[in-house]
Amino acid sequence: MVYLMSVAKYLRSYEELVKFSMINKKTNEGLQSFKENLYLDKDNVIKELKIFGGMTNYQGTNIISSLKTNYEYYDIDGNIQGIPINKIRNWKTDSLCSNISEMKSLKKLNITIGGDMQGMDLCKRNEIGKG
Repeated sequence: MVYLMSVAKYLRSYEELVKFSMINKKTNEGLQSFKENLYLDKDNVIKELKIFGGMTNYQGTNIISSLKTNYEYYDIDGNIQGIPINKIRNWKTDSLCSNISEMKSLKKLNITIGGDMQGMDLCKRNEIGKG
């Protein structure tokens, strides 16, 4: 199963993910063993989450408010709405919110200043003021 999980990390699109899951029962079981989704395609992230049934960590765009599951940690690309702010681990954004001190799990913060979302690593958790 670990081998199948290693292969799945090289998939490049949602369509490849679906084809991989349909090969046989073992490939689908391998995908169910992931603790984090692959976040292959912004447009199909909700469909992707249905394939990764056993995950506890979420990464992707801010569509969490439309999901029923609560995850241990979130890696967010975009603005924060409807997400438990104390569970955000990584955050890519182009603006800061006023309650950043409540982000107790935050380890990495990428802020984009114009252009694409590659951004700059401006601070890590130990550099963010406590309180």
